[in-house]
Amino acid sequence: MNLSVIGWRCSISVNRPKFGCEGLIDGAFVLTAVFFQTIQISTTKAALNEISTISIQGMNRRLAHILDWTWCLPQTIMGLFWYFMVRYWLDQCSRDTGMWRSVRVIIYKQLNGGVSLGPFLFCDDANGKQGVLLHEYGHYLQSLLLGPFYLPLIGLPSICWAFIKKAGYFPAVPYHAFPTEWWAERLVNSQRRNSCPTLKIDTTVCVCKVRT
Repeated sequence: MNLSVIGWRCSISVNRPKFGCEGLIDGAFVLTAVFFQTIQISTTKAALNEISTISIQGMNRRLAHILDWTWCLPQTIMGLFWYFMVRYWLDQCSRDTGMWRSVRVIIYKQLNGGVSLGPFLFCDDANGKQGVLLHEYGHYLQSLLLGPFYLPLIGLPSICWAFIKKAGYFPAVPYHAFPTEWWAERLVNSQRRNSCPTLKIDTTVCVCKVRT
C-alpha cells in the first residue's frame, strides 16, 4: 500500500494548527486519501489496465457506449445538458471536434477549465496541451469504474478542489496531488506513453451574438 499521499496529508494536519474552513479542508484531504487508497487496493492492476483500454477498439468501444447510457447515466445526462448549454448559449464559439476514444471533445472558446461528464469532455485549449485532454480522459475512466458514484465521489470533490486552488489556498500543493486528480493521472499513465493525436483546433476569430 502506498501511504505517501496519506502521510503527506496527515503531516499537514499534525504539524500546524488549523482553524475554521482550512482545518476542515485538511481533514477532508486525509479522509479522501484514505478512501481512494482503499479503492485502489481492492482494484487489481490488471483490472485498471483493462479498463484503461475501454473505448479504444471494436467491442470495447461499444461496451463503453452501453456503460455510458446505463451504469454512468447520471453524469451522461449532465454532460448532455452541459453540451447544449455551452454550444447554444454560454459559448456559441465553442467547437465540437467529434469523437476521440469514445468521448466527444468540445473545445471552449470563451470559457475556461476542463470537465468530464460521461462521454462528453470539455476543455478550454487542447491544441498543444494534450496533458489536459488526457487528464480529463482519466476522469472518464473513473466514471466507467464508479458509475452512479462518480458524481459524489469524484465530480463534487474535484470541483471543490478546483475552486479552492483558484481561491489561493495551498499554493505550494500541486493540483494533481489531490486524490481524485492523482487517481485520474494514474489511470492515463499508460495512455501518455502512446502517441496522442493533436486535435485540429479552429483558430479563426469567431464573432458571437450578444444577447440583449
